[in-house]
Amino acid sequence: MRFAAGSVSPNAVLTHHWTLDRALSLAPLPLGLAALLAIGGLLGLVFLSRRLRREPSPDLTPTIVGTFRPVGPGRSEFEVSDDVRPGQVGTLIDGRADPVDVTATVVDLAVHGSLLIRELPRGRFAQGDWELHLRHDNPRPLRPFESTLLDALQPHDGAPARVSELAGRIGGILPRLQGELYDDVVASGWFARRPDVRKNAFAVATWVGLGVAVVAAGLLIAFTEFGLLGLVLVALAAGFGWVIQDVPARTQAGVKVLTGL
Repeated sequence: MRFAAGSVSPNAVLTHHWTLDRALSLAPLPLGLAALLAIGGLLGLVFLSRRLRREPSPDLTPTIVGTFRPVGPGRSEFEVSDDVRPGQVGTLIDGRADPVDVTATVVDLAVHGSLLIRELPRGRFAQGDWELHLRHDNPRPLRPFESTLLDALQPHDGAPARVSELAGRIGGILPRLQGELYDDVVASGWFARRPDVRKNAFAVATWVGLGVAVVAAGLLIAFTEFGLLGLVLVALAAGFGWVIQDVPARTQAGVKVLTGL
């Protein structure tokens, strides 16, 4: 049956109710925009990762910081350059001043005469412990972080420090030790800028970007059909944080030492 055009006037009233299916619509336009943003964002993250992690190419003569020195027939001894400390090496490798770098510094100070590590007697089932006695036989000038560490190991009430007490003695000054280690690797020319400052700046940028992406995603899901676009934004913001979490930014001298290692 046919009616003449205009004989029935349109009076439909359409009300759109929010549903998750509608907010995360798979219609061609929302899905296409989300796919384009995802592809473009991934390409951008790959480019950013290569750009930030790119370090100067060392020349053909890496800086050798450790050698084996003959000390007798068929015997040799591993010797590290006087300008390089084990704690510095750990910070150079991963861009972080970790507690293990402090431990390496304690052993290095003992090797060079600033500490005497003495094992204490123990019973058959008792846990071992060691005393750390300060000495003054180290011919090398101390770095600031080494002096700070030795000050923390000064005898209390005439009793030398013990390995079992190190957490309590060093825990309070650990941030200062780490800061001095960062300053030291910058002063050595291995980093152009303190790696912790650089990482903190990137971390702030990551959280700000992630917060903006979450807010944008919430608005898109609540009021539009482009919720997928918001989810892609959140994923890209998280990917940005993952990309920049370990960006050491070593200098030419730092890369040469790392290659020598």
